[in-house]
Amino acid sequence: MHVPSQRIAIIDLGTNTFNLLIAVHENKQVEFMHREKIGVAFGMGSMQTKRIQDDAINRAIAALNNFQIKADQLGCSQVLAFSTAVLRNAENSEEVLNQIEEATGLHVQVISGEQEAEWIALAAMYGTENNKKALVLDIGGGSVELILVENQEILKLGSFPLGVTRLLEMKTWSDPLSYEDVLELKAHCKQICGDFLVKQEIHTLIGTAGVFETLSESTNDAFDEREQPISLNVNQMKEVLSKWAKSSSKEREAWTTVIPVRLKTLHLAAVLIFWILEEISCEHIVATPNSMAEGAAIAFFD
Repeated sequence: MHVPSQRIAIIDLGTNTFNLLIAVHENKQVEFMHREKIGVAFGMGSMQTKRIQDDAINRAIAALNNFQIKADQLGCSQVLAFSTAVLRNAENSEEVLNQIEEATGLHVQVISGEQEAEWIALAAMYGTENNKKALVLDIGGGSVELILVENQEILKLGSFPLGVTRLLEMKTWSDPLSYEDVLELKAHCKQICGDFLVKQEIHTLIGTAGVFETLSESTNDAFDEREQPISLNVNQMKEVLSKWAKSSSKEREAWTTVIPVRLKTLHLAAVLIFWILEEISCEHIVATPNSMAEGAAIAFFD
């Protein structure tokens, strides 16, 4: 698959957000020259019904057409499209994939949770100087990926049905979350993936893109302008997470710097991150702009 100086486009069809990555391989390095995202809410309403809705399919097709135009403008020789939990779990996924291919010409590959986690780990380790044991955390809409890494090697990985859209549709939560809601959410997280973290001494938490992008922006770091992972101020981060967890939907609607589709679930993401921090007792936190798409590009050029 290796083609020197080849420029490719990777499209990640996520549950909430579609991401476009333009990557190029030059001088034995993979460079990420362009990132773009569109809040599609592709999986909204599908976590319980297990069916992608017609209006979501239309939004998906519009976003994919826009991405293909950008990929063509930037001189990409190939466009690769991948989807994860949102289509892994949908009963009408084959029908949706056929509609997308007919409308856009794109063949979307639905990857397994294990493949997704492996690519996320590749992306998180790329450019991160950390030889101690770390936990990579990727919070999606449909699933959450946890990967233990050390010395640039994957020790253990897992994909869990704890995505924030899935949590949102789990029940009718109080607005803002009540104390009982927070306890229930943490207990649910522990039930689903608590065993993964048992007896693990973890030095660093590496959060990927998405929610950690918003966290970084909220702690006064220009995340979008950085290509390399950055350390987050732990106290500032916990203050932001506390604000999110206690916020009402009306308060979140006023946060104009956050993409609308993410505003619906920031409070749930905050509780999930707090639970992770409690489980691993980790004080060193890194945010990376890389995620699954970057990992797919690294694997493509390997």
